[in-house]
Amino acid sequence: LNLYVQEQSGRFGPHPALGYQLTDSHTQAQPNTVSIPGPTIVLTRDEPASINIISRIKEPTCVHWHGIELDSYFDGVPGWGGHPGSVTPVIGPGESFVAEMTPPRAGTFIYHTHSHDDRQLVSGMYGALLVLEPGQRYEPNRDRLLILSTAGPTPRGGRRRVDGRLHLDP
Repeated sequence: LNLYVQEQSGRFGPHPALGYQLTDSHTQAQPNTVSIPGPTIVLTRDEPASINIISRIKEPTCVHWHGIELDSYFDGVPGWGGHPGSVTPVIGPGESFVAEMTPPRAGTFIYHTHSHDDRQLVSGMYGALLVLEPGQRYEPNRDRLLILSTAGPTPRGGRRRVDGRLHLDP
């Protein structure tokens, strides 16, 4: 999988949205487009996965895989690592990093930036990570994930959103 980190101008007035697009290894992300919240990444317990994180933003970033047990090098917290000489790097503008993982348990987790949280996180850099049991399928029309967030970068934190929307459908 390719997880593109990019911005979308004009999404929050004068502030760009920062977020993600997910593609397979043969497809490039559309420029100036992000999904808020980020796309749901679906993996299977005990199956190895590689996620190539490609930064198209103008400042350093990272992607932290929150709540799931991973080798600390791939955990996404820059400057952290469990082995000498194996410290998680920051992903600079135009750079990429491959996060390798074999999820040890099924469950619902999140991924999000762990860099410049005051801008990047509130601008949309978060999403759901869903790990299924072998043989299970994710059916978004039936299986519901709710992500609560703020409504973008504002001086007072903005209004609250559910799954990226200010208003829910009845």
